[in-house]
Amino acid sequence: MDPFTALGLAGNVVQFVDFALKLISTGAEIAGSAEGATEGTLELEKVCNTLNTFTLKLGLEENGQNPIADIPEGDGALAGDGKAKEHVMALKEIAIDCRTVCGQLLNIVKGLRVNKGTSNTRIKSFAAAIKTARAGKKISGLEERLKRFQTLITLHFFPLLKFVPIPRLTCYSC
Repeated sequence: MDPFTALGLAGNVVQFVDFALKLISTGAEIAGSAEGATEGTLELEKVCNTLNTFTLKLGLEENGQNPIADIPEGDGALAGDGKAKEHVMALKEIAIDCRTVCGQLLNIVKGLRVNKGTSNTRIKSFAAAIKTARAGKKISGLEERLKRFQTLITLHFFPLLKFVPIPRLTCYSC
């Protein structure tokens, strides 16, 4: 056998063994978990739920109210020649997109859980480990989208701070 072919074969065998060990480790973690999922999956679920709650607490579209209509056009605290409205509208769109991505992630995460009350928990845990490995690229892509949304939220949120009056502090020891 050609030395390069043997080296390539050995590399493929090592890669397969590494993948198999990761699957077994993930399956064991799922089987040993009280929630029927890996720590990473549980953390991702928590982050998505927190983001959903946060975007809903922004008050956007809550109870049919439009908070953007409350921003004054003239010389009010949030006026700024309509720039504040532009940022709030952008935040509204980003929040909607963020909820959509979080919904997609939560749907994937729900499929990676194992119900602990069922029979054949070990087999189902191994199947969930395979699903986890297969969903890895899709989860990573959605996480990257959420990171980009985070950047956009920051870019639109910080300019709004200049429209909020800051109370002056009095120094009594000066």
